Amino acid sequence: MNKSLAKELMEPNVPIIKLNTKIDDVIKSFSEYNNLYYPVVGDNKTLLGVITIDHIKEVVLNYMDFQNIVIAYDLMEDVPVTAQPETRMTKVLELMRSFHTDYIPIVSDGNKLEGIIEKRSIENLISKKLLEIRKKSEEEV
Repeated sequence: MNKSLAKELMEPNVPIIKLNTKIDDVIKSFSEYNNLYYPVVGDNKTLLGVITIDHIKEVVLNYMDFQNIVIAYDLMEDVPVTAQPETRMTKVLELMRSFHTDYIPIVSDGNKLEGIIEKRSIENLISKKLLEIRKKSEEEV
């Protein structure tokens, strides 16, 4: 993990949501993919904000009467922190802890979205590596 870079662990094909996407289409994206965080982008994939599954639940439960006029802009939250593709994963983890977030969008110059890293993906990778090490050590015995 010390030598790994963000670009090696990020999900590059993260589903994105355009700024004026209607809530029904946003909900559809949430139902089609396993992501918990969806970047909201403008022209040229410029990162503008993020929509979380928790926020979608809140809006759907509390604002059903306004569902036909709500768009992604109304749902998005500010992104607390971003990282560059060349950022070391140790720094990404440090940023997640410092900013109390479970995701970090990976952006290039001009705030162009390149991908996203979710904490659960990192945890899954660590678990998989530990299982590989365990299996290898058992085979050697």
